[in-house]
Order: sequence, then C-alpha cells, then structure tokens
Amino acid sequence: MRTSLSTTTPRIDWSYEFYNFATSEGTDKDRRKDPTFITLNPQDNRVFYLSGREQGYASVMKFQKRSGKMDWWAQFTQLSSIRAVAELPDDENFYGCGDWWENEDSVDPTGDTAQYSAGIFKMNADGRVKWYLTLSGSNPTTDMGKQDRCYGLSVDTRSGYITALM
Repeated sequence: MRTSLSTTTPRIDWSYEFYNFATSEGTDKDRRKDPTFITLNPQDNRVFYLSGREQGYASVMKFQKRSGKMDWWAQFTQLSSIRAVAELPDDENFYGCGDWWENEDSVDPTGDTAQYSAGIFKMNADGRVKWYLTLSGSNPTTDMGKQDRCYGLSVDTRSGYITALM
C-alpha cells in the first residue's frame, strides 16, 4: 500500500496473501506465518525483503515493489524465526538473526522446557546464504537446557564486526 503524505486516502497498488491449500495437511507449526520485517534494499529501491517465519521455518523473501512479484524465497530449516535484520547502504548483503526452537514438536510452548539455539546469517541479494552460525550451550546456573536466542543485530563492515544481542 502506498499513499501520499498530503492525502488521507491510501491507494493499494497490490497485495500478497499467504494461504494454505488444505487445512487438513501439516501441523500448526507448519501453518504458522509470522511476518516480522519489511526492509528496503539500500542498493536497489525497486525491491524489498520480507522476513519472518513461513511454513514452520525462518524465511526471507525478495519482492519487486511495483508489481509485487516474488523474486526468490530462502528458507532456513535450522532456524524457526528471524528476530532482527541489518542492511547497510555500502554492502550488498542481508544480515539476520533469530532462534531455532529445537524441540518445538514435542514441548508445550507455555512450559519452561523449550530449548533454543541462536542463529546468525549473511546472504547476498540473490538469496544465496554466504554463511550461517549457530550459537548454543547450557546455562551453568540453572538446570534448564539451551536458552540461546538472538534479538538484535548490528553490523560494522569497516571493522568486520557483527554484534548480536543474545
């Protein structure tokens, strides 16, 4: 949807809907759709990225702004959700982080036995993942299992450092 700042009537150029072909197929985990971020590509103002969760896994999709055409869809089978993204004007890459809910199929989400591993990735504008890093471990001060989740991300290409909020 786009609108001029001087008008109160928005104009919808196109819309995109994610839906299931059959409600009897798959599990609730597979049917969950959690769009999290819409980010513009700083090097190409004709496209944007939609990131979040689709079909049970963290996903990044690249769309054409004018037509709504999806160029590609990248899915991370060892990442449940994307919680932070970073794009830089002088870098063609898309950075993201989130978490992998390792025992999602067998654990009550309201309980305290869920186990998570954090994941951080770098991908290029064509959707190819350049690297993926998993961070996990046990908390020595408690008997709870893995509880590593990534909630924030910053990238400094000059120094080569990536900072993650865990």
